[in-house]
Amino acid sequence: MNIGSSKEFKALLRQKGFKYREGNQGWMRINCLTCDVAHGKKMRRYVHPNVSSSHCFICNEYIFLDDLLGEKIEFTGKTDDYENYEHPQAREFPFSTAIPINKLAINHPAIEFLKKDHFYNFDELFEKYWVYFIPEGCEKEIKFDKGEDKPTIIRPFDSLVFPVFFNQELVGWQCRFIPGTPNGERFKKMKYFHVFNKGNYLYNFDNAKKSEYVVTFEGIKKSWKHPSAGVATLGKGISSQQIQLLQNNWKRIIFFLDSDAQEEADIHLTQLRFNGRETININPEDYGVKSPDELTHKQVQKIIESKL
Repeated sequence: MNIGSSKEFKALLRQKGFKYREGNQGWMRINCLTCDVAHGKKMRRYVHPNVSSSHCFICNEYIFLDDLLGEKIEFTGKTDDYENYEHPQAREFPFSTAIPINKLAINHPAIEFLKKDHFYNFDELFEKYWVYFIPEGCEKEIKFDKGEDKPTIIRPFDSLVFPVFFNQELVGWQCRFIPGTPNGERFKKMKYFHVFNKGNYLYNFDNAKKSEYVVTFEGIKKSWKHPSAGVATLGKGISSQQIQLLQNNWKRIIFFLDSDAQEEADIHLTQLRFNGRETININPEDYGVKSPDELTHKQVQKIIESKL
């Protein structure tokens, strides 16, 4: 559905049964369906027609706007509120100083977290992907000014930072709060945190663009298991912009999504085949696991090679 004005967006929210309050820069606060009834009425889920995901600051659940409203949303308006909205801190690192992943102690919780998913080459993770850990006191406060008396502030310490580059430019970052650390325990429900429009990009795009084929994973860590051709959609769901990036840059497209995303994979792969792309789907359940997280680098690469 095309939305051409803020008035149309408000009308769509009402049509879908949401109450709303207006904030700054085009943000709208709505009642949250993933909170319990009492908290849902506090209207702390934020939506914006130019931002692909919505977030509730009570239950910390992220939901894609398309899923929330039950249809694809394309904003075509030119109002100052919505045009090219981007969080002012999206393209700057969320720390003043941080520790490279390969400089952490071998028993650090962040190292243990990565080893659980079969990552051991921490020099490569830093040198190739610029992965950092943010200790307390080194983070930058991430501020959300949404028309309230005080801005909402999140302090992303005790997290790993995964910078996202696109066409050689830093376009955003994703933080992963680490279990076993104070902030990691506090943000149990909000494991990942970002402030950029992740649906507009593919992680590791610049490296994978050099390959004759692409392997599409959901999460960043999964894409590391095929560094030359792996990209990540940065979470559950694949946006229309990401499908366009895949279609416009590769003729052979492989999906290696989690087992619970196979229905969505079929839909997107059908579309890509219809548009003349060669597609391959890999279901991890065929190899006795639910996610590529459970496989080693060698296992992932061997599976992909067997499909080429």
